[in-house]
Amino acid sequence: MRDLTTWNKVRPGDIISFRYPTRGQLKLNTLLIFGINVPVNTKAGSKRHLRGMKLEERNRPFIDLRWVNQVSKVGQLQLVKKTTNTEAILKLAVSNYQIGERTDDTEFNALKNFLSETNSYRTYDYDIAKKYQVYFEPVVVPPSLLKELSGED
Repeated sequence: MRDLTTWNKVRPGDIISFRYPTRGQLKLNTLLIFGINVPVNTKAGSKRHLRGMKLEERNRPFIDLRWVNQVSKVGQLQLVKKTTNTEAILKLAVSNYQIGERTDDTEFNALKNFLSETNSYRTYDYDIAKKYQVYFEPVVVPPSLLKELSGED
């Protein structure tokens, strides 16, 4: 079950879901967050972006052992809450990030090749995204990883 939260509590490394208007429809997006409220200069002026890695497309999960190996280059996966025997709310602990600081994508440069292979890097207009509810999203996790993260033998 998803955990309702607020945008102020979302930090880089969190896995969240939120609805975002795309082609006239509100579509559900599940992301591993890289940066929140990141300033970007555009031709029309400055905007603030939400950046991350798309984890789910049309309710097909993206997390497998290859994904785990790739994100482990950046930080350590942590179990926040086990929701079922196959799903859990996870967080990627990034060592250079301090609570309350804004971060950008520099910590996630190690994932650049993986992001381009999987076409999973996404940016969203933060001012639009924050109008909608946000949840810490449980994701389907390989059973071996779930046992390892929960400390079961």
